[in-house]
Amino acid sequence: MTRESTVLQQIARIREAKVDELVVRYRELFGREPPNRQFEFLRRALVYRIQEIQFGGLDPAVRDRLVAEGDEKAADKRVRGAPRLDAIRGTEFRREWKGKIHVVTATGDGRFEYGGVVYASLTAVAFAITGTHRNGVKWFGLTDRMVRK
Repeated sequence: MTRESTVLQQIARIREAKVDELVVRYRELFGREPPNRQFEFLRRALVYRIQEIQFGGLDPAVRDRLVAEGDEKAADKRVRGAPRLDAIRGTEFRREWKGKIHVVTATGDGRFEYGGVVYASLTAVAFAITGTHRNGVKWFGLTDRMVRK
C-alpha cells in the first residue's frame, strides 16, 4: 500500500466521522485538546495534519520567509486559504490602540508595512500591535464587502 492510498483512506474516514470521533483523532495527532469543536475546523485540521505527517510540513524556505516578513506566529501555524486583501499601494489603515494611533500602509502586492517591517497580512500587523491573535481585517474596521475573496 502506498503512502498516497493510506492518506486517502484516512481522509475518507475523517469525512464520515462525527465530531466526537474527530476530537479523539485530533488529540492523537496533535497531542492536545482542539481549540474548538467545530466540525469544519476539526476536519480541515486533521486532513492537513495527516498530509503533513506523511509528506512533510512547511518547506524551510517558506517558513523562513514568513519569519522574515515579521510573522513568526504564522510560521508555526497551518497555511490556510484565507481571503487576501489586495489594497492599492499607499492605502493607509489607521487604528487607535491603547492611546496611540497606528498607521499601516499597503505595499500594493498584498502585504502591509508597519513600523518599518513588511507583514504578510493585516492579521500579522494586528498581532504585532496587540500581542494577541485578531482578525486584522475586522480589527482595522473593514467589512466583508471590502475584501476580495
